Amino acid sequence: MRLLKFRRFNFFYDPYLLVSIILLSFIGLIVLYSASQGNTTIVIKQSIFVFFGIMLMIGVSQPDPAFYKNISGLFLVFSIFLVILTILFGNEINGAKRWVSMG
Repeated sequence: MRLLKFRRFNFFYDPYLLVSIILLSFIGLIVLYSASQGNTTIVIKQSIFVFFGIMLMIGVSQPDPAFYKNISGLFLVFSIFLVILTILFGNEINGAKRWVSMG
């Protein structure tokens, strides 16, 4: 783990993981460009999603792991709620309920 020190903020990141994710995302965008037969609007839209996904990944990786340990019970309760919601209100396709229609 690397640590960049700013004036009042420590920035933690794993350089190998970050570079790997960026390279894989870039390769995925190249493949998308090829598969979409040169449609740049799809690639630009996906590039925006990749950028925000990487920013979200960096943001989620900053808190102390004890923070996630303290709220893990909340994650568990929310996950169970989502499973029950899917069982009760999910769309049934070919005998399986997998998606909840949100409009």
